[in-house]
Amino acid sequence: MLTIGLAGMSGIAGAHPLMPESPCSEPVRPDRSDVEQWNRFVAEVNAYRSCISGFVDSEYAASDAHRAAAERARQRWNDFVRINLNVPEDFPHIPRR
Repeated sequence: MLTIGLAGMSGIAGAHPLMPESPCSEPVRPDRSDVEQWNRFVAEVNAYRSCISGFVDSEYAASDAHRAAAERARQRWNDFVRINLNVPEDFPHIPRR
């Protein structure tokens, strides 16, 4: 029975990468003597900034979604305990991490 529970939990943990890496590539700074290369570098810096900003926004959105899911699970647990185990509503019964 324990094996089944652990096997089910591994599917939850494997649902997403734990620490995704940014897909953004840093531009290489050229010598300032070539104006054309420098202008291309400035454009690449702007693209890099945009990529990093998008990645950060995406990671924060995922984090917010995970936090909301955890809060819903905690609330389901508390509701279950109050309803099925007759624990008073003012008794905080939060599952251990």
